[in-house]
Amino acid sequence: MCDLWEDGSYMFYKKEGSVNFVDNNAEHVRAILVAMDALATHFEHFWVESKSGIGSCWGWDLATFDADPDRVLTMSECARHDGEQLLFSSNLVRDPNTFVIESVEGFFVHLTWRVEHYEITDVDMYFFAIDLGPEVGKSTISWAAINNEIYAALTHDLPYLVFPLLILVSYVSLVFYRPGPDSHTALAWGAIVNVFLAALAGLGYMLWWGSPFTAMHICALYITLGVGVDDAFIIAAAIHSDDNKEPGKSGLEETKRQIKRGMARCGPSILLTSMTNFCAFTANAGSSVFAIRNFSEVAACMILIDYILQITFFVACCAIDLRRQEANRFDLCCCFTRSTPLPASPTNSSRYRKNSDFEFTESAKKSASRREASPFFGREGSGSASPTRSLSSPTPDSRRRTSSIDYYNELYKDDGLTKRIMGTYLPNAILSRWGKVVVLALTAVMMMVGLYGTNFILITYTPFLLIPSDSYVHEGRHVMHTYFPWIMEEEYVCVQIKDFDYASHQKELKELEDFVCEQSSRDQCFAWYSLFRFYVIANHHQDLTQGLDDEGFVREEIFYEELANYSRDETMGGRSIADQFIRWKTDSELYGSNFCFMWKQDYNVPEEIKWMVRTRNKLHAILPEARPTLLSGYFFALEPLSTIVPDTLSNFATILSVVTLVTLLVLANVKATVLVLTAVMSIEMMVLGSLHFIGLQFNMMSSIMLIVGVGLCVDFSAHTTHAFLHSRETTPQGKARDALRNVGLSIWNGAFSSVAAMFPMAICKSYMVLTWWRMISLVIMLGIWFGLCVVPVMLTLFDDDDEVEYSELE
Repeated sequence: MCDLWEDGSYMFYKKEGSVNFVDNNAEHVRAILVAMDALATHFEHFWVESKSGIGSCWGWDLATFDADPDRVLTMSECARHDGEQLLFSSNLVRDPNTFVIESVEGFFVHLTWRVEHYEITDVDMYFFAIDLGPEVGKSTISWAAINNEIYAALTHDLPYLVFPLLILVSYVSLVFYRPGPDSHTALAWGAIVNVFLAALAGLGYMLWWGSPFTAMHICALYITLGVGVDDAFIIAAAIHSDDNKEPGKSGLEETKRQIKRGMARCGPSILLTSMTNFCAFTANAGSSVFAIRNFSEVAACMILIDYILQITFFVACCAIDLRRQEANRFDLCCCFTRSTPLPASPTNSSRYRKNSDFEFTESAKKSASRREASPFFGREGSGSASPTRSLSSPTPDSRRRTSSIDYYNELYKDDGLTKRIMGTYLPNAILSRWGKVVVLALTAVMMMVGLYGTNFILITYTPFLLIPSDSYVHEGRHVMHTYFPWIMEEEYVCVQIKDFDYASHQKELKELEDFVCEQSSRDQCFAWYSLFRFYVIANHHQDLTQGLDDEGFVREEIFYEELANYSRDETMGGRSIADQFIRWKTDSELYGSNFCFMWKQDYNVPEEIKWMVRTRNKLHAILPEARPTLLSGYFFALEPLSTIVPDTLSNFATILSVVTLVTLLVLANVKATVLVLTAVMSIEMMVLGSLHFIGLQFNMMSSIMLIVGVGLCVDFSAHTTHAFLHSRETTPQGKARDALRNVGLSIWNGAFSSVAAMFPMAICKSYMVLTWWRMISLVIMLGIWFGLCVVPVMLTLFDDDDEVEYSELE
C-alpha cells in the first residue's frame, strides 16, 4: 500500500448550440453521482480525503438527491453558501430577485483520492464513461494526467529517436562507398563504432560518478554523434586524399607517412573544434540550472573521449583501410583479394603536373616568403597536403590566368563532381565581385531578421509545453480557461517555516501572517496563528493575563501547550487547521508550519519573477532567523526562469572566453580568431531571434540548445579558416578555393548527415525533442551558410595578401 494522494479536476460544460443546461441539470447531476458511486465501489478508500463540486449540494448522496423536490433551488442556495466558483462556470446567470440560477454553461467537480493499486488513467476512464448526452462536453486535468501524458509523448517518440541513428549509419556508409578498390564502407562503420564507444563510455563514467540519468543525456548523445561523424569525415578525407603520396611506393612505412601527412593537415582543426566543445561544456558544468549542469557534464565527458578515440582508434582504422587497399582486398569482405589488379598509380598529381610550366622568379619567391611570414593569414603550416607548385616565368597571358575563373576551372577539371562543386562551382559563385555582394547582403538581411525577432522573445515555461497538442489534457486546459478561468488564474502559495522558536517571535510571526494575507487574491488566507490566538483568548477570557502577555501575544511559557490543545480541538476547527498547516516534531516542539494564500497570476513572467523575488526578500526581512521559504507548484517552473537570463549570459560569456583562447592558441592568428568568433556570435544571435518564428520560447531547453550551438558553430568556421591559413596557394582567391576544395565537402557531409538524421524528429510529440530538432537544425543550416559562403568571402576581403604583383614577377 502506498500512502500517496492525487487530485483531479473534472469539468462538465454545455456545448455550443445545445439546450439550456439548467433544464437538464437533474439528470446530469444524477449521472455524476451514479458515476461517483461506481468509482467509490471500484476503488477501495476512494473518498478518504475530500471531494468538492456540484455533488456537495446533496452531500454526495444519491438518495438525498432523488428525494429533493426542487434541485435547482437547492443548487442556487448551495452556490450562495459554498461559493459559485467552487460549483459553476464563470458565466452563471441568476434571477435578480430570487437569486435562483437561470442559466449556467458548466459545473465543476474536484476530487482528491488515495493512490493504491490504480493510476489517474483508471479514474479518467471512468469519468469519460459517464453518459450525459450529446449536448454536454466533458474534460479533465490533473498533475498526474500531465505526468502521464509527458511520459506517453516520450514513449511515442522513442522509435523516432532510433531512426536518426539508422539514417546516420546509412548516409555515412553511402558517402564512404566508392565503386572498386577505393570504397571505404567498412571505415564508415568504424567511424560510427568510434562515436558510439565514446558516447557509451562517457555515459558510463558519468553514471558511475553519480550523475542521474535524464533526457539531457540523450541530447548529449546526439551532439557527440554529430561532432564525431564530422571529425571522421575530416580525418578520412585528409588521409585518403593525399596528393603528396609518391607514386609506386607502398608498404607499412609509406602508410605511416601518409597517416602523418593527413593528421598534420587536419589535426589542428580537429583539436580546435573538439577542445572548444569540451571547454565550452566544462565551463557550464557549474551552472545553477540543473538541466544545463547535467547536460554540460555528460556532453563534455563524451566529447573528450570521442576526441581521444578519433586520434587513436579511428586513425588506426584508417591505417588498416590503407593497408587493405594496397593489398587489393575487398572493402567489407577484407579476407578476400580482388581478382582485378589495382590500376597503375599516376606518375604525379595531375593537378600540379598540368601547371609545371609555371615557376616563380627569385623576386616572386621572396615575395611569397614574405607573405608566408606575415602576421595575418599568411603563416603556412608545414603539414599541408598540397605541395608547393612549380611555377616558371609567366607570360602576360599566364599572369592574368592566375586570377581568372578559367585558370581554376582548368586546374580542377580532373576532380570528381563533388570536389568540382566545392573547388570550382561554389567558389565561382561566391568569390566573384557580385557573388560577394549577394553573400554579404543575404547575411545582413538574416542578421536584421534576427535582431527584429529578439523583440518578440517570450520567456516562459510550463508543464503544458511538454504535453502534445492533441492530448485531452490540453483540451482540459482550454475548457478551464473558457469556463473556469479562476482555476487557471489562481495559484496556491505557501510560506514554509522550519526549526524555529515560535513562542519568542510572535510579533514577527503576526507581521508575517498579515503580510501573507495581503498577498492573497481573495478576502481570506489560510493562516493559523491568529486563529490560535483567538482560541487562547476564548479559553482565558475571564483572565486574559493568564493567556496573553503585556503586548497581547500568547505567553511563551504556555505557547506550545496551548498550541497542542488547539491542535486537538474540534469545536473551533483547530484540529483541521493544525492538520493542514502545522507539523509537530515532539510534544513541545514544532517541526514546521505553513501560511498559505491564493495568488492570482497575471501571465507576465518578468513581473511574476519580480513579485516572487520581492516577496521572498520581504519575508526574509520580517523573519531572518526562520529563513522562510515561498513555495508553490507554479514556482517550480518560475524559479529556473528567474535566473535563466543572467545564467545564459554568464555561460555564454564563459564559453566565448574559452573558445577565444583555444581558437587563438590553435590558429595562432588574431584576425582569424576574431573572424571565427564573429561568425559564432552572428549565428547565435540569428538563432535567438528566430525562436519566435519557429514557435519556441526562451527557457531552460532553448538555453541549452544555444550553448550546444556555440560548439557546433565553431566547427564550420574553424575548419574553413584553418584550411585557408594552411593553403599553399599564393592569392586570397586561391586560398579560399583550395580551402573549400579540401574541407568543403567534409563540412557539407557532416552537416547534412546530422540534419538528415534528425529529420524524423519533426513528427515527434515531445517538446524537448521538437525544441532540439528545430534549434539544432537551424544552427547547422546557418553554420553551413557561414562555413561555406560567408567565411570564405570574409577571408578573401580581410586577407592583406594580394596576388603577386606583375613587377615582382617580371
